[in-house]
Amino acid sequence: RAVLDARRTAVAFAQKEAARRAGMAKEGVGSRQAQEQAQLDLQIKQNATMEATARLRLVEAGTRPEEIAALEAQLKRAQAELEFIDQKLRDMVVIRAPIDGVVLTPKFRERLNESVEAGGLICEIANTTTVRAEIFVAERETDTVMVGMPVVVKVESYPLHPFTGKVGFIAPAVESRDKTNVVRVVATLDNPDGMLRQDMSGYGEVDCGRRSVLDLVTRRFLRWIRVRFLI
Repeated sequence: RAVLDARRTAVAFAQKEAARRAGMAKEGVGSRQAQEQAQLDLQIKQNATMEATARLRLVEAGTRPEEIAALEAQLKRAQAELEFIDQKLRDMVVIRAPIDGVVLTPKFRERLNESVEAGGLICEIANTTTVRAEIFVAERETDTVMVGMPVVVKVESYPLHPFTGKVGFIAPAVESRDKTNVVRVVATLDNPDGMLRQDMSGYGEVDCGRRSVLDLVTRRFLRWIRVRFLI
């Protein structure tokens, strides 16, 4: 009987929660999925109450075969409905990621069973087959860098393993790093083995093509003239 009383208390609480969720959904501050989940939770608790009631009556029935058989049938129906609704609820709360990748959120397992509001962040997932690397090029060298140029990157974790890619983006503004003006160049790199990971550091080279010695000397001389007489 104590179990039955506990089941009835749970049903009362679930009824209030379902009503609250329905009101929130009606006012536009709650999701329809949350409302449906609350309704399913209510059904589960109601069926659990029916099951507990049937068990109690079965105990109280004593040895009357007809009543025992009827209560056993009622108990089986309640159990079947409970299993069906429980499975439906589990299917509802499965969240599938839109892409294949690696979970970047730290200590994600510790967040299991936490409540998340509609539109809230659950975790961050990255597709690591291709990655982006930020290369900071000295301002004076950016006039030769263009989108589509080949890039070779070496990270400190794998100094003998070059990763290749192409320039995909050149920042429109200059920024200061270590008291030096630089331009952020973003390269897209192939990473089929998943060796490159978030926040790795290293060095990158942009292949700007071959130039003659005269071209390089003239270019540096002109740059010196421009800087020397800059007003």
